[in-house]
Amino acid sequence: MRALYAERSLDVPKDCNVSYSDGKFYFEGPLGKQMYDVAKTGFTFEVDSDTILIKCWHAKRTKLQLINTIASHIRNYMKGVTMGFKYVLKCVFRHFPILTSIEKDGKEIKVHSFIGSKEERTYPVRGDTVALLGEEKDTIVLQGTSILDVSQTAAAVSSDSFKRKKHDERIFLDGIYISEKTSIVVN
Repeated sequence: MRALYAERSLDVPKDCNVSYSDGKFYFEGPLGKQMYDVAKTGFTFEVDSDTILIKCWHAKRTKLQLINTIASHIRNYMKGVTMGFKYVLKCVFRHFPILTSIEKDGKEIKVHSFIGSKEERTYPVRGDTVALLGEEKDTIVLQGTSILDVSQTAAAVSSDSFKRKKHDERIFLDGIYISEKTSIVVN
């Protein structure tokens, strides 16, 4: 069944400037700038100083779902430029210590001696995300304004350490795990 008209309204935070032109949203805040391309969606967008309105006419169920997805992406971009995203990775080991290092000004993560192997693994950091060594021992902090880049970098490191284990996972818990998901700016 078709819906004749559907719309979603989003509130813009005070310290976030949002502009829309040529099918692209531009977000600017205290932590940086982001751009989101919505040109191929077929929706109508209206941007005021404090609200964003997403409109759709004659939509089937998939288009109605897409409105919510786009609204969620816009919310994440606004949160990214105002508060940022921060993931903390924890290296867990029992016998062979996992050695980590950050290189190329936080754009590359290197992992040494995982489960005693001499092979060095290198993980590139996506987008504007920056990797730092944590304050606690054996932690890596990933910070950035795009949740897509921060979470994808964390997942790449975490899942690669998980699939290289060839032993019983109930006993050998060695690996790099995501231990915390927060924002850079704490209210």
